[in-house]
Amino acid sequence: EVDDEEPCSALRYARSKGGCVDVRLVDWRWRQSDVSDEEEDKPESEDARLAREACARASIPLPADVPRRFLLAVRGDKDEARRRWAETTVWRQRNHPREVQLRPQPHFEAIKRRHIHFLHKRDRKGHLCSYEVIDRPNATFRQLIDEGVSIEDIVEHMHFVACWTYATLLDDVDEVGRRPLDPGGYFLKIIDCRNVGLGDCGGSCL
Repeated sequence: EVDDEEPCSALRYARSKGGCVDVRLVDWRWRQSDVSDEEEDKPESEDARLAREACARASIPLPADVPRRFLLAVRGDKDEARRRWAETTVWRQRNHPREVQLRPQPHFEAIKRRHIHFLHKRDRKGHLCSYEVIDRPNATFRQLIDEGVSIEDIVEHMHFVACWTYATLLDDVDEVGRRPLDPGGYFLKIIDCRNVGLGDCGGSCL
């Protein structure tokens, strides 16, 4: 199965004409054709790259020991996927999503007021859209610290928001042997950086 990313111009043309295109990859063979040296040096087009990456993702089967999402994140590197899944499993034992949602959030309003982040509608593929505005981060975090909110509190708040989002709006979990829900298992993260200078790239707040 190929992700619905319209990986080539032919699919984009068909979609623009109102056609419904369903692409299912069964098998393929990469074949070395008779091309000149000049053609071999020609850079890969964007359409060709997207098509190649879509085929590569589609070829990854359901792994037996890690969630498929972890294997996709590292482009099929099984050892790295296992390492990340092992670390995630240990971390989730200490920070279970259900327990996080039940913890008191005394700084919720202060963080929401100073650090703009929200959920709003879905993209054209149905993925939930999450927005975050990074505006003068050092100044913003210093203001929060003056109000008694530590950097650890901010990290805990964002963890709480992520857990609530998955439990309430996405309804998806990482399970071995199951494909993530699409579009229900993913959300699109949009980060708007404003007034970020070199002075914001260091300091105690960051």
